[in-house]
Amino acid sequence: MTVSLVSCNLPAQELAFTNFAYVSSSTYTTLKNLSNTQNGTGQPRILVKNLILNIEIDERVAHGELALNRLHRQFARIESRERIEVELAVGFGTTGSEAAKSIAGTLLLEAELFVGSSQQLLLDGERIIPGILQSIRNQVVTQGQKVSYFYKEENLLLLLTVKDILSLDSLLSNGNKKEHSDSKNSHFLIIDSTNMELTGSKTGTVRFQNDHRSAPTLFRHHFSFKDIGIGGLDDEFSVIFRRAFASRVIPPKLLKELGIQHVKGLILHGPPGTGKTLIARQIAKVLKAREPKIVNGPEILNKYVGQSEENIRNLFKEAEDEYRQKGDFSALHIIILDELDAICKSRGAGSSGSTGVGDSVVNQLLSKIDGVNSINNILLIGMTNRLDLLDEALLRPGRFEVQIEIGLPDSEGRLEILEIHTKQMRESSRLANDVDLSALAQESANFSGAELEGLVRSATSFAFQRHIDMGDMTKPMDAENIKVCRSDFESALEEVQPAFGTDEDELQSLVPRGIIKLGSESQRNLELLKRLSEQIKADENLSTLAVLLYGDKGTGKSALAAHIAITGGFPFTKLQSPLQFVGMSESARSQELRKTFSDAYKSDLSCIILDDIERLMDFTAIGPRFSNIVLQTIMILIKNRAPKGRKLLILATTSEYEFVHTSGLADIFNLSIRVPSVESQDVPGILDYYQNGLFTPDTLTKISDSLRFPVPIKKLLFALELVQHKFKNSSTISHQDFLNSLHDVVN
Repeated sequence: MTVSLVSCNLPAQELAFTNFAYVSSSTYTTLKNLSNTQNGTGQPRILVKNLILNIEIDERVAHGELALNRLHRQFARIESRERIEVELAVGFGTTGSEAAKSIAGTLLLEAELFVGSSQQLLLDGERIIPGILQSIRNQVVTQGQKVSYFYKEENLLLLLTVKDILSLDSLLSNGNKKEHSDSKNSHFLIIDSTNMELTGSKTGTVRFQNDHRSAPTLFRHHFSFKDIGIGGLDDEFSVIFRRAFASRVIPPKLLKELGIQHVKGLILHGPPGTGKTLIARQIAKVLKAREPKIVNGPEILNKYVGQSEENIRNLFKEAEDEYRQKGDFSALHIIILDELDAICKSRGAGSSGSTGVGDSVVNQLLSKIDGVNSINNILLIGMTNRLDLLDEALLRPGRFEVQIEIGLPDSEGRLEILEIHTKQMRESSRLANDVDLSALAQESANFSGAELEGLVRSATSFAFQRHIDMGDMTKPMDAENIKVCRSDFESALEEVQPAFGTDEDELQSLVPRGIIKLGSESQRNLELLKRLSEQIKADENLSTLAVLLYGDKGTGKSALAAHIAITGGFPFTKLQSPLQFVGMSESARSQELRKTFSDAYKSDLSCIILDDIERLMDFTAIGPRFSNIVLQTIMILIKNRAPKGRKLLILATTSEYEFVHTSGLADIFNLSIRVPSVESQDVPGILDYYQNGLFTPDTLTKISDSLRFPVPIKKLLFALELVQHKFKNSSTISHQDFLNSLHDVVN
């Protein structure tokens, strides 16, 4: 049974905050007599289109009229003075077996200011909820309905929107597990025990603190980093998740009590090919976060004025919109910036003709990360090979405060990476049984992850080559029997060279004839250098060891240094010779030396050879002249200790010991070793080793007796080559012929 009434405005503004409908006493009696079912307070409820409202008496309302507030009319789409059919709403009692189905167990309300404002308010949710509950208790609401509430303590008029409702029956049957309501047309009664939650609106004008809700679930279930293609970085991941993600699984209320903020940025830096970009992508995969925004640094830059800064602002727009609505309960937004050094170089470092775009991009990024209106639901992951180029302000706490070096993997890490890249081979039985990945990991020292992937590809190509008939490329391949064998990986190890490895060909060029024992002093020097190379590996307290080899020109200093580097088993060996510095300015030489030492620090064990160290400084005895900039660079780099966990052996050679000593450079070395020339009594042994039967024992004795001065080994061997070439058709060479050749070389 229905009653026809005419809608009208409320007789007084303050009645709007009660969220009731108002009628005259005569109309009230008419409605009340429709049924005996009431709400326990003596008030009947009426169904007006899709709204269920409690009614009250106000004699200022004319008979036959129904006074509604603006929110009621907007939600039910009722015009003023429109005639509507009203019926009594039943079935919302608080007792009986079916009562729980119509009672609101949990109610989620979205709050905003009733009157639009740019002001942002942070309210105490615990203090405001009891007042709201008291205001709307015993009322019936539906999803999407709007109600008003006047918060007296702050003198605020709030607009509350019903975002979600869970019935008491559903809550009890699911063991307090929260689910979304099934129907937007379901109506639920609010009682004293209804659990109410508040959240801010999209406008961001109202946010709430002291919220007991847990932080959004961050991690996906059942994942391992090996499954997603990352190996050898367990320690780095431990630091990343402790610093950047541990706080994000803590309830926001606890974070407020601790007074801490989330980490907003982390930088992954290290050599190329170590997996920095891969790590950033895979971190985003294992997190229940928004789809990450992946941007290459140069893509930010734009030729139009202000567009580069606009591109930075657009990266943060979605995160800012959600944070204004949900505050600390918004989802995590991840922004990945590859090649960060392209847009974030130190401010003021540009040329005088620079437009200053780089500086303004850095300023814009800083203001978004840690400015006045910064947000707390972002995580920036930057990648760079050159951490030293970045602006210092970016690396301070509150910005990119976590800097993780993704270095070259150790043997265990290389094994994990090889297992990842050969997983499908092993599962399909394409990897031969003679392949020992553990041994391969030991042999591939200083290989990066990308280089190990290239190693596997190279080995596979050798396996293909064995089954391809190069004479007839159209001949079908025996695909069923293709397997990657140990020999394929051995060939690949020769073909694929690590960027931070050892160029053995370059070192071998310094030792073309090998090393022979020239005498007791030379033998002691060789044994001493071998002990030193073992000491740098074994001594935990020794991170850097610098040795200076000095002596006359041609005494074999460079060959001795190269021999120690080759036989010492150093994964990374770098030779710096004057030839590499030809045409370089002083500053370029200084930068090259700095880069060499920086590269060495990326390897666990390294050796640097500074050949003809005085020539690296452009030394000349006429004047004398030398580069003080390069001298100071060398002194500082040698004196500096290698980072923790790194070992560095420095071998320097010089033929100008007086200059090296006078300049103070010799004092920087831990040890100075004199490399002598060949004494006369040692010459027969050397000639006998190289002469291929050209000298008789009697001739060798005469040569030794005739020498009155030590001879540099290089000149001795060159004299031997000259006399061998001169008498190449002779079976023997006289002692006088050799002495004449040696005299020509020495003089």
